[in-house]
Parts: sequence; C-alpha cells; structure tokens
Amino acid sequence: MAGKKNSMFKNIFVIVLFVCAVIQTGMLWLDSSSSHNFFYYLFERQFTESGSNGPVESIAPKDTAVGNGNNTFKLLYGTDEGIDTSVNSVIKNAVSNSDEQVITDFLWQDCINVKCAVYEFGITVPFNEFFNGLGISERKTPESMSGFTSIVTVPFNEDNKNSVVYFIDDSSSDSEAVMYTADVSPELSNEIDRVLNDSKNKLTCISTAASGFNIFKNNVFVPQFSSDKSGFYGISESPCIDLSENVTTEYIESVTEQYFGGYTNKTVSFEPSGVYTIADTTNVVKLYPYNVLEYFSYNAENTEQQQSLSSAYYVCMEFLNKDTSIKTDYYLSDVRITGEGALFCFDYCVSGMPVVIGGNIRNEYGINHAMEVLVSGNSVRKFKKYNSNFAENTDFAENISVDFLTAVNYSMVLKGGDNNQIDEIVFGYYLTGEEDEPQSGICWFVNIDSTVYIIDAEDGSLRIK
Repeated sequence: MAGKKNSMFKNIFVIVLFVCAVIQTGMLWLDSSSSHNFFYYLFERQFTESGSNGPVESIAPKDTAVGNGNNTFKLLYGTDEGIDTSVNSVIKNAVSNSDEQVITDFLWQDCINVKCAVYEFGITVPFNEFFNGLGISERKTPESMSGFTSIVTVPFNEDNKNSVVYFIDDSSSDSEAVMYTADVSPELSNEIDRVLNDSKNKLTCISTAASGFNIFKNNVFVPQFSSDKSGFYGISESPCIDLSENVTTEYIESVTEQYFGGYTNKTVSFEPSGVYTIADTTNVVKLYPYNVLEYFSYNAENTEQQQSLSSAYYVCMEFLNKDTSIKTDYYLSDVRITGEGALFCFDYCVSGMPVVIGGNIRNEYGINHAMEVLVSGNSVRKFKKYNSNFAENTDFAENISVDFLTAVNYSMVLKGGDNNQIDEIVFGYYLTGEEDEPQSGICWFVNIDSTVYIIDAEDGSLRIK
C-alpha cells in the first residue's frame, strides 16, 4: 500500500516538474516574456477579467483631440486636468444613468461632426478595468463589446438634446461602437473652447475620416499648417540627474531617495566606466553616463492582493509621481502584458508634441521609450528611464516645409504601391542620438504595416525605423 502511495506522489511530482519546465522553456525562448505562448493567453485572460482589492485608476489616453464640429481639432498629448475632469464626469453620469445603445454600421464622421472631445488609447482597453478605475459598476459593461480603443464625448447633441458618450473599438476591420447619454454638459463645452482658443496648443488637426481619406485604416488626426508653417521650435535637453565630475555621494543619495521610500542604509559605489550604483537590501538604482537610469526591486510579492490592469496602473502612477527629477510632460504610449507583469511605456512631450526615442539610443542603450515601468504583484519591479528633461528652445526655429500629404506620398512610394493603408501618422520631435547630426528635429512618423517611415519635416530626408 505504501508503495502505491509513493508511486502516486512520484507521478504528481513528475507532472509538476514537467509543467514548470514547459513554462520556463517558454520564457527562455521568448527572452523572459511569455507574450506569445499558451500560458500568456491564460495569464492575460485572468489579468483583464480579474478585479483588485487595492486602489485602482483608469488608464489614461495616449492623446486627446478636441473639436468644434467643423473638422478643426486641437491635439493634446498627455493629460489636461480641465478636459479630463469634465470628460470623466460625463462618462460616469452617462454610463451610470443610461443603458447602452449598440451602434450598427458605425461611422466616425457621425460622432465627430459636432463639438466633442476624443480620447485615443492606442491599445484595446477592457471595459471592466476602465469602469473600475472610474468607480462605475461592472454591471454596466456592454454585452456586445469587451473593450474599446477610443472614447468620443459630446457635450450637447442636437438629435437627442443630451450629452453623448461613444465607446469605439477600431482594433478589427469592422469598427464597433456603443453609446450612452447624460445631461447636457456646459462644463465640458467650456473646456473644449478653452483648449481650442489656447495659442500654446500648436497642433491644429483635421480628421481623416471626416475628410474622406481612405488611405488610412482608421480615423487619424493629422496636423495642418498656416501658409508660412511658422511657430515651431527645436528642443533643448538637460539631464534629470547631474553626473558631472563634481558630483558628490551625498548628492547621488539625495536625488535617488525617492526610489527607496524613507530612510534605509544605502551604499553608493562608482565604477571607472562612469556607472553609479545605489542599493539597500531590496532596491537597486543604476545611473549610467549615457543618460539612462534603471531601478530594480527585490521585495517579496504581496500574494494576498490580486493585480488588475487598473490597480497596476495606479501603482505605476504613484511611483512616477514621486520622481521629482522629471520636469517634462509625458504620456502613456503603450501597455503590454508580459510573463513578468504589466509593462507601462511612457514618452515625453514638449509643447503638446511627442518626443520619439531614436534608433541609435534604442540600439545602444536598450531603451525604447522615455520611461518603462514593470508592475507585478501591485508593486513596481523594474523601471528604466531616459534620464533627461526637454524644453522648447525658442532660439532655434524649425522651418517646416513638408506637409502630411508629402510625407504620406514618400512613405507610400517606399512601401511599394498605392494599395497600402496607413495605420498611423504622428508629428513630433525625433531624438536621434547621433553625434554628427542635430540632437532633435521635427519629423513625420508614418506607420504602414509595422514599418515606420521617418520624414524630416524641414528638409524631407527620410529614415526607416
């Protein structure tokens, strides 16, 4: 009898070892990211459907476009407190107090031909996670859709005399949408007017859907310029943390204190290569001379608190808000679920325009975004930052000569035909990282089938990313 029990335990032990080996093999093959294997899909499904017993926050949009109904929009990267407060108020009222209405044969031009604010996320956001972050019951989640990529909020609609909120999913070839209604919102209307009339918001755009540009897969807001294309300047760069020769150990400790959370017994070491390492028993910060900062935490995970997308984002933002060295605005540019946790990617923006990390910096320093935050077990495990701040340099005017149609034509020719459709086009600063060229310049970034064509907006020179 004992022999049978031992045999059974051995069989169970072998099965457990086999499963662990398969998981580990998947992570090794995929460079510690199981984002393409079977276990990833189990993890992602559990992650997006689970709740959390910790604080939560809704994912922020990548950018916001506000319009007046005449296909004239201002485009904002990052957050705008006035717009965000008004939009969230309308969303909460609409979703909480009305039933969803499924929109068949959805067309973008039907909802943006009036005064509106448009949130663009760049990822598919699960309804339950977004609603949790706003304090809306999951029972209000639409039955017809699981997630969305954009939200359009209309302060007043002539057809039904109410505010209207559209949740739109553009992730498939056939766009889906649901609609909720609320009371008229003069607050949102006033905030839209404020942004439209603010001269500091430089990017005046048109909607490709409203303009009938069928070379775009989905609606895109693209900048338009006055005849002289003036008012655009270069940017200057300065380190978040000074690593010059006169730096002291006390200074290094003080500027990295935010990563250690109160008094701890830290050590500071310096390598001949120029790398500073600051560490205590559970946290390590590395400062590299090529403007990159890395943070690692080895704290034990809190297994009692379940992580959701909205709880992970809350933890991420709490962490970033404590980083007092960041003086530049930034926006959430990507979110990825990996075998290690939730990876939130942010990029800087200056004067409402994104700052795109260039190829040399990506290749040499292994950083794809200005900031990358990995959250697991509702705790920040890894953090990587391009350790610079940026500001507009009014002493260096950019002479814009290439409009978006020219940039599109260049890209389409290189792609090899007129049958291609454009996924996205962005107008912003390109941080080259190349010593023999200007550190930054304004460019068009045209994305076609995962290939990004970078066209200098001043001289029309072109790179492929």
